[in-house]
Amino acid sequence: MDTLHKLQEETLKAKEKLSLHQIHIKRCFDINFVGKNSFSVGDLVLKWDKSHEDKGKHTKLQSLWIGPYRVHEKPGQHIYHLQSLDGKIDSLPVNGQDLKKYFQ
Repeated sequence: MDTLHKLQEETLKAKEKLSLHQIHIKRCFDINFVGKNSFSVGDLVLKWDKSHEDKGKHTKLQSLWIGPYRVHEKPGQHIYHLQSLDGKIDSLPVNGQDLKKYFQ
């Protein structure tokens, strides 16, 4: 009976340690993810050109970033509607992972 009690205590300690570790990992992930791809309305960004990313669909020196675009709207946490600099608004939303800040 005593060994069973010790086993239950060790199990509880392991569960607590795992829970703390998961919280730590989530914090690290959130800091890295949100910090990299967080844009505001009006920011200038470049969009990843998915249609040319496969091997053979682009030349060696061709840039796979297109734009610049202006962030027109942010309907979700990592979802953006873009507007070209001539004022045309894209109808499809873009994931924040496919954007990077444009520096003039």
